[in-house]
Amino acid sequence: MTGLEPLALSLGLWLWFLLRHGHPRARSVPGLLLQGLIGGVLAALPAAALNDAFLEALGVRGLGSLHDPVQAGIVALWVGFNEELVKFLATGLWVARLRRFREPIDGVLYATTVALFFATYENVIYMSNFGTGVLLPRSFTAVPLHLGLAVIWGTALTHRTYFRTPLFSTYAPPLLLAALLHAGFNYVQFVVDSPGWSLVAALACAFAIFRFMRGRLAQLQRESPYVRAGSCTACSAVNPVVANFCGRCGADLTRRFYQACKGCGTRTEI
Repeated sequence: MTGLEPLALSLGLWLWFLLRHGHPRARSVPGLLLQGLIGGVLAALPAAALNDAFLEALGVRGLGSLHDPVQAGIVALWVGFNEELVKFLATGLWVARLRRFREPIDGVLYATTVALFFATYENVIYMSNFGTGVLLPRSFTAVPLHLGLAVIWGTALTHRTYFRTPLFSTYAPPLLLAALLHAGFNYVQFVVDSPGWSLVAALACAFAIFRFMRGRLAQLQRESPYVRAGSCTACSAVNPVVANFCGRCGADLTRRFYQACKGCGTRTEI
């Protein structure tokens, strides 16, 4: 098997997850993927160049040579802030400007699509340096990390679009949080010498952020104007239009982006 098969399998798996939970009802899926691909590459190229330049300035030959905890912390912070910022800029300045917001989940869907192609580009680099064996663990650690962190600031894109909230206070906190979480993940990988424990820590972090990502996607999916108010996308139960929680599974049905007609359940923006 060449490197292309596992790479395509990893990309296809996470694309299936995003499209299944994102429900692109009124979007062109090929167009979304094309813009995500372009945005991911636009983010990955400068991010890689800036990472390499920073490592060279510190005199670090590679991420595998980081043994000093202080130096590892500095590099982890740089990589976290650099990569999250360039992904955010690629999404906000390229994808979100080209593709109209049709429902609240769009901000997260645009962000995670860019992040997925960014992570795929990273996988290509790692595969060329370390072989195809790195793809399997990275598919279940680094890839969901990039997607989950994109959900954090992708949600801010949605809030800014719908509520016209102040620019700095809307974007700065989620970007800071995503960058610090990214840095923490990287720091553990840099300083833990045991490959087994390093993988365990990475899987634990990835699982936690995957659960967060899945929950946020489900929450925003229930906010869709294409879903009747009161309908639960988690269990398919039909609840009263005014219900804030699903009577069958307890899912949160609170409306944050729309108000619903009490008669027919049609949603209009708040």
